[in-house]
Amino acid sequence: MAAVLMAFRVFFVRPVIPSTQDYVAFFITLFLGSFSGYLIGLMISAIAPNQNTSMLLLITILVPQFLFAGALLPIDAMPAGREISMVMTSRWLWEGFIKATHMGDKIMEDPCLGFPNEDRNYLSDELKADCPCMGESIFEDCNDFPGILSTDFYDDIAKEKLAMDEPAEPSQPTAYPYPTALPSLTPIFTPTPLPSLTPLPTPADPREMDAYLDDQRAQGEEQQDSSMEQFEAYRLESQDQGQEYADLMDAQGDEYADMRQEQGDAYQESIQDYGDERADWVKNREKAINSAETLLSSMYDDYGYVFDGTIYKRWMVLGVIMVGYVIIMVIFQKRKDVV
Repeated sequence: MAAVLMAFRVFFVRPVIPSTQDYVAFFITLFLGSFSGYLIGLMISAIAPNQNTSMLLLITILVPQFLFAGALLPIDAMPAGREISMVMTSRWLWEGFIKATHMGDKIMEDPCLGFPNEDRNYLSDELKADCPCMGESIFEDCNDFPGILSTDFYDDIAKEKLAMDEPAEPSQPTAYPYPTALPSLTPIFTPTPLPSLTPLPTPADPREMDAYLDDQRAQGEEQQDSSMEQFEAYRLESQDQGQEYADLMDAQGDEYADMRQEQGDAYQESIQDYGDERADWVKNREKAINSAETLLSSMYDDYGYVFDGTIYKRWMVLGVIMVGYVIIMVIFQKRKDVV
């Protein structure tokens, strides 16, 4: 019977069993389970005085076997579950199957899961780096645990973000060099002084002196007006040259300011893109990692007793319980024989 069940499990269920030795352990556990089932049937037959009572006894014995096996609910979730489950062959059979697959070995060996549950959320990434079932390595070093690669959190986006390095923060741009100063202005030549006035001939007739003085005054005023016009033209030309130079300096300064503004805007935009990219990177990675860590933490807290110990311990307990079944069966059968 155990061989038939083993064949069905291997070819149809395909349990993950690492080695030939573990297949043997799986078969022995299955054999012990089948044998304990036979003994339960014989024990019920020995206890029950008639067929109707045997059906009631069957229900009374099998229902606790289902409830306290630990597969449906953690045994600690039920009142006195750990104590009652000690005499349930279904618990030790289920734990034996788990141990044969080595499903929880990595969990029990993980040092980070040994911390109290309330402290695990505060473990640093450096500490998690040494833990196969915590942090980034959980999907590589602990991926054989059922549910770790669930698409509910380990989807294509999460795979992409986990494979990516952390986005690099843009470096602050180097300021453009300040523009080269404009060449100094070429001085405008100072106007050549006007030639000195040619003195008017002094009149011989004293009566012409007034006209002479008037002509001399008019000549002086004309000379003065010419000098004023010459220097006014020089001043205006110098002023235009200075204004043109100032305009060139302002244009150069405005061009430099525009370049710096464009550089600053480009840097600000790259920082914004970096922030969005990093936030998306962290969000998808943390969602996948935290979900996987929560799954393993809950399994460790709720079913750690299943993964702990050896399969030989389960076989020994099964043997003791089956010996108890035989003793009960013999006692009640002898009572029937006496009656």
